[in-house]
Amino acid sequence: MLLRFGVDVGTEDELRVSFQISIPSQNTTDGGSSSSDSNDTVIDTVDCSSIESGISLANSFVSKILNLSHCKVIVISEEIAESGLSEIVYTLTNNIDIRPDCNVIISRSTAYDFLANSKSEIESITAKYYEIIASSSRYTGYTSNITLSDVFNGINDTFGEASAILGSITESNKQNSNLSINNDTISGETTANLGDDSKASSKIDVVGLAVFKDDKLVR
Repeated sequence: MLLRFGVDVGTEDELRVSFQISIPSQNTTDGGSSSSDSNDTVIDTVDCSSIESGISLANSFVSKILNLSHCKVIVISEEIAESGLSEIVYTLTNNIDIRPDCNVIISRSTAYDFLANSKSEIESITAKYYEIIASSSRYTGYTSNITLSDVFNGINDTFGEASAILGSITESNKQNSNLSINNDTISGETTANLGDDSKASSKIDVVGLAVFKDDKLVR
């Protein structure tokens, strides 16, 4: 099950697409059936010329066909966003397998690194963890629940501009035992002591918004 995928600038080709895939749990329920919920994931990457070719390449070496309808979040690096999102957003919107309500995150780190650090020791079900991150705007006010359809509409809006969720890898400050956020703080600038780094509740944060002019990231 494809949970997330990320888009970076490629090294061998124009794009590098990363696929974070859930590994079904081998545990069985009381009824003896196998559970598909798991906190174990694997990340595969391909360098490609387009999103479509990247998906085709991934399907050529993944044992199961990627189910894009389960995609929870699309992560795009700042470097890609600064050069323009139109082609990527139009491609994803035209793919009938991708749900328009999946969230879009602009990562201040590479999309691959963001995916690799998207783990939680508190929430055991990875898919549920991603839903909680996106819906946190309801009780924190530090970001908004922005979907693929929102970004598409923003790019094509003649009276407004597009925005997306801003994300980054959390910088742990062991000298400070409290989470520190103020009105000017954005993702990557929060400081928190969450204990042992290997057991931190989350190694990423989603604070603030990525703002666009036409289809290019400006902040």
